[in-house]
Amino acid sequence: DSLKKKIADEVFIVRKKGSGEIAGFLTCIINANLAQIGLVIINVKYRGKGLGELLLNRLLDYHKKKGVKKVRVAGHINNLSAQRFYEKNGFIVFCVSLTFHLWLNILGPVSGNKKRARE
Repeated sequence: DSLKKKIADEVFIVRKKGSGEIAGFLTCIINANLAQIGLVIINVKYRGKGLGELLLNRLLDYHKKKGVKKVRVAGHINNLSAQRFYEKNGFIVFCVSLTFHLWLNILGPVSGNKKRARE
């Protein structure tokens, strides 16, 4: 769904020359003057080759021309490699917050919980 722009406004893709295999992609959502990066995925075979930076630069150049003033990305606090990647590319920590998830399983009990999920 990400590559088909069903859950993203923009998708930037890098393909391997010759085969056309997707080496990586970046998705974002646009809201007025803010671009929110969703996913940055690099195929394991192509990591460490600068493709993440290439995709990020494509996004930044594209949105600068469109007049977007801010680019934001949310990351997991334990994902240190992603944090280093964004900091290396000029991003700064804007805020740190906790997000709690409750995954409801309507077919049975929630993992680790004896109560049945609410329907």
